[in-house]
Amino acid sequence: VVKNGQVVYYQANFTLKSTGSVQIVSVTLNGVQGKVVSPPTLQAGYNNVTVDFPASLDLQQGSVYTITVALEDSETVQVPAKVVGSTFL
Repeated sequence: VVKNGQVVYYQANFTLKSTGSVQIVSVTLNGVQGKVVSPPTLQAGYNNVTVDFPASLDLQQGSVYTITVALEDSETVQVPAKVVGSTFL
């Protein structure tokens, strides 16, 4: 997300499938903690997850990164993510 020509934060949107209710414990990208915007707990079925990451990551458009999602049941999920564009505020 860009404001006044500067990246304010990065936002990742992805879908995870869960077999039951499980809380997201943490989400990281390149070792940097993200903030789960929604939902903090996955429900059975498909869940659209939104996570904000700080601008300090300095991600490059077109590059692919791996987001690591840690769940309360000790499972981790690796999510490939490509930087595709900017939203201007």
